[in-house]
Amino acid sequence: MAKNAPVSKIPYMLLMICVVAIALLSYLIVSWPASKPQECPAQNCTVAPAPKHNVSEVSHFIGRVMDSYSDLAYAEPTTPKFIPNDSIWEESLVLNRTGSPLGVRIRVYDSNLTLQSVFVEGPKPLSISADEVVAKGVVKLNGKLSCSENKTRVFVFFDLYCPPCLAAESKVEELKQKFNDSVSFEYKIIPTHSYDLVQKYGSNVTRALGYLLCARVQGKLDELKNCSEDAYKKHQEIPLTEDELIACVSSSSLNTTTLDVCMSSYNIDMNRDWMLAETFSLVGTIQTVPSGAPVITVDCQYKAEPAYAEAAICYAHPELKGCK
Repeated sequence: MAKNAPVSKIPYMLLMICVVAIALLSYLIVSWPASKPQECPAQNCTVAPAPKHNVSEVSHFIGRVMDSYSDLAYAEPTTPKFIPNDSIWEESLVLNRTGSPLGVRIRVYDSNLTLQSVFVEGPKPLSISADEVVAKGVVKLNGKLSCSENKTRVFVFFDLYCPPCLAAESKVEELKQKFNDSVSFEYKIIPTHSYDLVQKYGSNVTRALGYLLCARVQGKLDELKNCSEDAYKKHQEIPLTEDELIACVSSSSLNTTTLDVCMSSYNIDMNRDWMLAETFSLVGTIQTVPSGAPVITVDCQYKAEPAYAEAAICYAHPELKGCK
C-alpha cells in the first residue's frame, strides 16, 4: 500500500506573511499623518487686498453717477465687481433706448469712492448728482421726506403745449385705472414748452395754463384739460385762441364767476407749482435726469418719466395690489 506524500507547509506560511503585510500596510495608510500644505515663502506670497467699501456703498455712488450722465438713468443697475489688483470697483451696464444696445462701464476708486472713468459717449458732468438711479428709469431724490398720507401721492408735472406731455396722457390714464384705490394722481402745471411760445404768441399761451390751474381749484381739471387737449391736437403747434378756451370752459361744469376771480391771481398757483418742480430738480438752474415735463414724482421721494411711472410706484410700494 502506497504512502501519502507529505504536505508542504510553505504555501501556508506565504499566505500568512501576505495577510500580515496587507494588514500592516493598511494600518500605516490610515494612521499616517496628513501632509500639511506647503507654506510659500513670504516674498513669493500675495494676498488680494480686501475692499475698503462694500457693495451697497459702491452701488449708491454708482447710482448717483448714472443720474449725472443723461441716458444712463435708463440703464438697468447691476452689481458692481471689485478688481483687487487695481483697487477699483467696476459696473457694466447695457443701455438700450434707441433699439441699439450700448455697453457702458463705470469704474470707481475704492480708496475714496470717487469716479475713475465712465466709458460712454457724451459730455462729462460738472459734478456728481446727489440723487441716484435705483431702478431702470427710476431716480431716488436725495434728502426728501415722504409727502403721502392715506394714499400714495403721485405728482404729474404737465404743460398743455408740451407734445411729450400729451403723448404721455394715455399712460397716466392707464395708471389711474390700475392704481385707482391706492394712488392719488395730482397734476402740477409748469410752463416748459410754453415758454418757447410766449415770445411769438403772447399772453394766450399762459392764459391756457391759468385756466387749467383755476379748473384744478374747482376740482374740474380733467374736464377742461381733456377739452383743451383735443382742441390743441387739431392745431399745428399753435396755441389755443381765447375763443377756443372759452368754448372749453362753456362745455364744462366750471363755475365761470369763480373762474374769473381765480384768473386774476393764477400766477400765484403757477409759481407754487414751479417752486415744487425746482425742489425736485425738474426746472431751474440745477436739473437732473429726468427734468422738465412730463415727469412724475412718487411720495415726493422718487421721480421718473411717465413711461417708467409704474416702475417707480412699485419700487416705492411693492405691497400695492397693482404691483403684485
